[in-house]
Amino acid sequence: MKKITNNIKEISRLLALIVLFAWTSTAQNEANPWQITIGVNAVDVYPVGEDSPQGSYFDEFFNLEDHWNILPSVSTLSVGRYFKDNFSFAFTASLNRIEKWGQTATNPSLKVDDLMYYALDGSVKYSLSNLVKSKRLEPFIGLGGGYTWIEEGPYNTNNAKKSSANVGAGTLNGTLGLSYWFSDYIGLTYSTTYKHSFKDYLTKHFQHALGLSINFGGEVIEEETVEDILPTIIPDSDGDGINDNLDRCPNVSGVASNNGCPPKPVDVDSDGDGLLDSVDNCPKIKGPASNKGCPLPDSDNDGIVDSADRCPKVPGIPENNGCPYKEVVVGDRGSDLNNLSKRILFDTSKSSFKQETYAVLGEIVKIINQHPEAQFKLEGHTDSTGNSAMNMKLSERRVKAVRDYLVNNGVPASALVTEAFGESKPTASNATREGRKQNRRVEVIRIK
Repeated sequence: MKKITNNIKEISRLLALIVLFAWTSTAQNEANPWQITIGVNAVDVYPVGEDSPQGSYFDEFFNLEDHWNILPSVSTLSVGRYFKDNFSFAFTASLNRIEKWGQTATNPSLKVDDLMYYALDGSVKYSLSNLVKSKRLEPFIGLGGGYTWIEEGPYNTNNAKKSSANVGAGTLNGTLGLSYWFSDYIGLTYSTTYKHSFKDYLTKHFQHALGLSINFGGEVIEEETVEDILPTIIPDSDGDGINDNLDRCPNVSGVASNNGCPPKPVDVDSDGDGLLDSVDNCPKIKGPASNKGCPLPDSDNDGIVDSADRCPKVPGIPENNGCPYKEVVVGDRGSDLNNLSKRILFDTSKSSFKQETYAVLGEIVKIINQHPEAQFKLEGHTDSTGNSAMNMKLSERRVKAVRDYLVNNGVPASALVTEAFGESKPTASNATREGRKQNRRVEVIRIK
């Protein structure tokens, strides 16, 4: 008995180290297809339809005191891997000690001599979370098989092999279970498994398990950045036309000739362009300091000076660097509008926008309002990382957020329709980081 107790203690220490490893791994990942569950198990050999001293199926099924055998230690470990469409595979190892076998008319808790119990099982699990439509509760069913050993005793003697310290046989297993998730990573899982033995000398039995489930093992998803999309903007706190990094008086409106500080009383700035008349080549007309106070040329009179105008001979708009937007054609996924929509960025696993996205949405509002007769479709897409059902819901929330912003900023609601596709329509391979980045998008397409 002392040797058995020592073995149990060593196994408990090993399982505790595995929990620590899983916890640290979880903190480093966003999407976690692997799952580890660690906890305790109870073995009940009574309500399995056998002859006395066992009982009929499900007789006194929840009689913990008389029939359940529970080892007061960490006694079960399960490692699972999610595949797709709510299916996953799990491998489970467990141990226990049997001291309650059944009951007689005078003894409701028939004892045996602390028989050791070991089991190795594999199962395919199917999650029913879509049916209950809950983010916290996840019922599931499982089917599989394994091999179980119970130390030889008075009711499980292997006469065919004369004598054996551990009587073992294969089993066919069926499982019902329920998980409650405190977060995307940690939950509490309870399961009941019926194990049907293929040999008479290994009794059929029920095994119940309660444990802590931890999701881990996914790839860290890096968020898109806008460093290469939008230029860096240096603030001008006092609005005097001189950026703060060049302004000696950044909180007081001043002039360039005085390094951003107010002009000296002996000189004036007649045109208010920040240059004192004494150094302004065009003192009556506003102009930048870089052109000595004279206005910069604007050949197409679109309000954008030639030096900043990519189309200096054709009137355009500031949002397109002085060039006009191309006509938005029905069904054109390569239009300026759709390309612009791919710059819409969201916070990680949320439908809220990154701050830089509001400038992009403002440009989209202007383009759509240039076509009052048209109708546009907003499509939401994700990559394939994580659960497909969660990806569908995420794409629904994100495309709705874009629609709400456009409507709240002047786009008629009748001009917009939405559709979410989740991970079903990738434009690039989800096997690479760059491909997944391209697949996380909201597209805007003219449909009539």
